[in-house]
Formats: sequence, structure tokens, C-alpha cells
Amino acid sequence: MRVILCSSSTGKIISPVQSRCLLVRVAAPSVDDIMGVINLVAKREGITVPPSFASQLAVSSKRNLHRALLMLEAAYVRQYPFSDTHNVPLPEWELYIRSIADSALRQQTPAQLMAIRKQLYEVLTHCIPPTTILKTIALHLVDGVSEALKPEIVHQAAFYEHRLQSGQKSIVHLEAFMAKFMSVYKRHQMEASF
Repeated sequence: MRVILCSSSTGKIISPVQSRCLLVRVAAPSVDDIMGVINLVAKREGITVPPSFASQLAVSSKRNLHRALLMLEAAYVRQYPFSDTHNVPLPEWELYIRSIADSALRQQTPAQLMAIRKQLYEVLTHCIPPTTILKTIALHLVDGVSEALKPEIVHQAAFYEHRLQSGQKSIVHLEAFMAKFMSVYKRHQMEASF
């Protein structure tokens, strides 16, 4: 009997299970591989995808085939037929997470933190992995702050990602990261104004 475990990370697999398994690492598909699959799916669905748009989808997917196919589906629903200048749509959950980060950049109050907590709960109920949520928020926050704050935000994101891996309730760690960011960002703004 063979049991095959498929995982994107071995971090949460307990060591007794890991010691009894043969770990096989499969590399992410290349951009050309993703373009080939997009073209194959498009052919089977009876739609045409311009090569430049297929290339944009493959690059925007960050070598994630599942994400590329979801982006193709979203683009098809929004506007078909495709053109060479067609924009690649981001997934709805990613836009929602970016709005959470934007709200933290706009206002740093306890009331805002409670609103963010509700939004984080909503994202978690849609089965988005907590580490993906944290990473997406952190990357968007890094884009929105000054150079002096970027190392601190990355450090805090790494700290809370580690806590996510070892903790039970992911909402607690996500909310703690947002509270820490708001505190650091508010202090930086106050110091800059003096």
C-alpha cells in the first residue's frame, strides 16, 4: 500500500510522519509550461487566447498553474474575446486583502482594527490559507510605506508567520500582526511630524 501526501509546505507535517516518508520536491511549472496548459484549456473550451495575453497570465500567476487557470476564467467572465491589451484581473480575494491593507494604512485606531478583524474572518471563511493572507497583506503594506519602515514590517511579518505555523487560532496571529503594524506605522508618522 502506498499513501501519497501532497503538500505545498512540509512545515506542518509532524516529524514522525516525515521520517517515514520519501519527500519528493516537485518544482513549479515554468512560464512556458503554464502557457501551454492555458492554450490547451482554451482549445478544449473553444476559446482563443492571444499569445501575449497567455504570456501575461503565465507571468502574473507567479508560476502557480491553479492561479493561472483561475485568472483565465475570471478574465473570460469579465470580457471575452480577449485582446493583446487586455488586463489580467487579480483574484477577488487578493483585491479584498489589498483593501484590508489599504484601510490599515489610512487609519490606525482600535475601531479600525476591529473592522479589519471582521474582514480577516471573512477571508478565512473563504478558505484562503492564513499564511497567504499574511504574505499578501505584508507585501502590500511594504509597497505603501517609506523605505525606513520596510525592514521592520518584513521582520514582523516573518515573526507572525512563524507564530501562525505553531499556533492554533490563525485569526489571533493575523490580528496581532495588523495591530503591531498599526502601532509601528503610527509611531513612525508621529516621529516624522516632529
